[in-house]
Amino acid sequence: AAGRYDHPIDPATAALDPNFQSYASLRADAKGEWRIVTIKPGGYDSPIGHRPPHIHFDLRSEKTRNIAQMYFPEDAEANAKDTLYKVLGAQEAATSVAARNTADPNKYVW
Repeated sequence: AAGRYDHPIDPATAALDPNFQSYASLRADAKGEWRIVTIKPGGYDSPIGHRPPHIHFDLRSEKTRNIAQMYFPEDAEANAKDTLYKVLGAQEAATSVAARNTADPNKYVW
């Protein structure tokens, strides 16, 4: 969760987490729902400025591919400063932020 990617151009100096493989492959169920268990990532500095905590998604079907990012609601101030978040329209920005699960604040719904 230190914001470090196992990637050759990642300039971060934090230690890599040996329990983090940096990706998961998921399949949605018949209702289009899916579940992943992970840790909340840390923010990190990038060439376009500081990035708040977020999770990247590469969403694919037989005919389409979409790249998305899920932001966290408790980081609203940092999200609003994020270069990529700022270029989203109001509706896209709203749907890119996960909601906390009301029954369990350690879970999110997106």
